[in-house]
Amino acid sequence: MTADLDGLGYRDTTAVVVGCSTGIGVETLRILGELGARVHAVGRHAPQLPHESFHATDLSDLDAVAATARTLGEIGPIDHFLVCAGVPPVRPRAEVLRVNYVGIRYLVESALPALADGANICVAASNTAYGWEQRLPALLELVAIADPQEALAWCDDNPELAAEGFPAYILSKQALITWVTYRAPSLGTERRIRLNCAAPGLTETPMVDEIAAKAGSRDLIEAYPAPLFGRITTAEEGAWPMVLLNSPLNAAVTGAVLFADQGVASGMAAGTISFV
Repeated sequence: MTADLDGLGYRDTTAVVVGCSTGIGVETLRILGELGARVHAVGRHAPQLPHESFHATDLSDLDAVAATARTLGEIGPIDHFLVCAGVPPVRPRAEVLRVNYVGIRYLVESALPALADGANICVAASNTAYGWEQRLPALLELVAIADPQEALAWCDDNPELAAEGFPAYILSKQALITWVTYRAPSLGTERRIRLNCAAPGLTETPMVDEIAAKAGSRDLIEAYPAPLFGRITTAEEGAWPMVLLNSPLNAAVTGAVLFADQGVASGMAAGTISFV
């Protein structure tokens, strides 16, 4: 599939994939490698695919995140930075918030000195963040907090937004999207760096397996709307939107949020899909 896609602009570039060992992350790493990029991997576990270097990192450990950002400075300049990491809502609230928003943001911001001017960044959120604009005042308040520990304290001070389970998960994804839209203009102005976000829908990954195991069945997963395919998305199908968004061919696109969810978010916006 990648044989004739040199025009996407990845050949002989340096790329970093965060969340590299499973799901969308490992598929992203594979695709970039096939497109000719030198791919460096960041995650809790090393991928079982060729890569230039591996940086073991738990995004919930902010000291480890800072150390990884420093190490990435030794491989730069980095042309492409793609973050596919995340934990499901069945994990403890503190872990969800630390990994899905605070840790991801802290890693990207801390790694910026290692990125080339004109570099490309894409992070993965989720279509569970649908409707984020309706909470924008509170989300902007959170996103305006640069210090990760202070951001976590804000979440503790706003328990109605960050309760255990899906509320914390949704907040983490909505905050990530808000940060992308908030931060992209300044990164573009200062360094011509593009920052975009893909928001996949339900995708066949170990995260889904973990949710199903907690629920005791896949009934809810199988009932999830999938207008385009009639099934949930594969990990490879979830990886391509990130690869395409991050391509230099999309030179004018930054601060964008791409709902790559088979039309679920658009259907909800139009009132043609409902979970009620």
